[in-house]
Amino acid sequence: MPVPKQIIIPDQLRLPAERFNYSPGIKVGNTLYMAGQVGRDAEMNVVEETEAQFVQALENVGSILKEAGGDFSDVVELETWFVDIERDFPIFLPIKERYFTGPHYPTWTAFEVGNLVMGLKIEIKCIAVLDG
Repeated sequence: MPVPKQIIIPDQLRLPAERFNYSPGIKVGNTLYMAGQVGRDAEMNVVEETEAQFVQALENVGSILKEAGGDFSDVVELETWFVDIERDFPIFLPIKERYFTGPHYPTWTAFEVGNLVMGLKIEIKCIAVLDG
């Protein structure tokens, strides 16, 4: 018997989901798979300032978690993709610590990539296991 899948689209991510034909999150059983989230606001404007862009990307992650009935403590795997990891990792780390507060932290892999669309500096992808 197939496991039901629930598409997760928070209001602030509806426009990009419709424009680019993707699901921000898909919940399969109690596991939430999340598309990479970036520092774009609800109107799809790229947040220009680096720290603010990182915060917006994490807020977008949080909106998917909340819509699915979870929060950052449910994240079991975190991936961050940086355009310039040497420059941006020290900026990102204290911001990340505001959202992932422990004592149980997710696994985390950080990558440097050649480029991201629209002048973005980071993309964040998570998998979460939700209670219930």
